[in-house]
Amino acid sequence: MNIIIENLMGDYVRIQDRRLSVSINEFGERLHRHCTQIMPGFQQYQTLRQELIAAECENLRLETYQAKPLTSFVRNKLINEAYCLLSKIIWPNKWVQSAKPKVPTDELAAADFAARLWRQ
Repeated sequence: MNIIIENLMGDYVRIQDRRLSVSINEFGERLHRHCTQIMPGFQQYQTLRQELIAAECENLRLETYQAKPLTSFVRNKLINEAYCLLSKIIWPNKWVQSAKPKVPTDELAAADFAARLWRQ
């Protein structure tokens, strides 16, 4: 009760000359060993690993570094500072005197104004 699988590629120890010979009896024994020895050991490793991670997280107090929502005062202050910075970049004082530029009424002046604003 052997099966030979051909045309395999790889460096696996059991592959020889691109062939893998599988015995049904041997496969059953290997599967039983895996289920009774390897899997319980791996599950113990995972459990121990999670316990160690939880203990270190508690020891380092990582929950204190979690992001929290800003208070409305801090949020509004940040928004105001961002708008002030943007207004200095968008409307520099070298050609506009006020915080908001006065838009010209005639078309030619409006086109010139838009071109200068675009270059900035």
